[in-house]
Amino acid sequence: MSSISSVDSKIDLAPVASALEEVASGDQLTRGKALIEAFLEDVNGDEFAVHSPAEWAAITVGLLEFVQQRKPGKAKVDLVDLAGSGRDKRSALRIVTDDMAFIVDSVNIVFGRAQLEVRVLQHPIVRVQRDAQGRLLSLARRHSDHEGSDEAVIYCEIRRVAGEKDRARLIESIQSVLADVRVTVEDWAPMRERMLAIADEFPDRSLPLDEEGVRE
Repeated sequence: MSSISSVDSKIDLAPVASALEEVASGDQLTRGKALIEAFLEDVNGDEFAVHSPAEWAAITVGLLEFVQQRKPGKAKVDLVDLAGSGRDKRSALRIVTDDMAFIVDSVNIVFGRAQLEVRVLQHPIVRVQRDAQGRLLSLARRHSDHEGSDEAVIYCEIRRVAGEKDRARLIESIQSVLADVRVTVEDWAPMRERMLAIADEFPDRSLPLDEEGVRE
């Protein structure tokens, strides 16, 4: 873990791992380190500078607690307020769901409609195992040898959403758009297979026209 760095090679993530060791132990520490690697390996310098290593470690612990339970087949979404004052007041939107196409683009559309500026957006994919009730059993990096399924964890910091109605509306909008994404993704594969099957049948199909009709 000491050698991990972000895609921006100037960012050494080892201090985050060290800070995590101060606040976590056992399975939580093991899973937390895997989440840090997935969560921050693509972070850029501007986003990383928003928080200290200790703050990133605390955010990681919070995310780990957040992903502990999720109903099968449903996205889990919440909105928490971060410390700050004045123009620096921010809320953190957290999402965990099955890994699917179009997730980040769809979430950004919701932010755009709500005119919410995004300060930080991280989208790690992790390999997890859950029991039948959705309780987390294991968590590892996506391309590890661990068994399980891939889940997307999205962490966004946005301008503080203060009003309860506004908060509820934002969460509902995110849940709605993610439900639409799920339907689209789940329908896409069967539709594609049906279209390919129809295309394969074309050479053997006869046109609903006689020869005279074809000539016309």
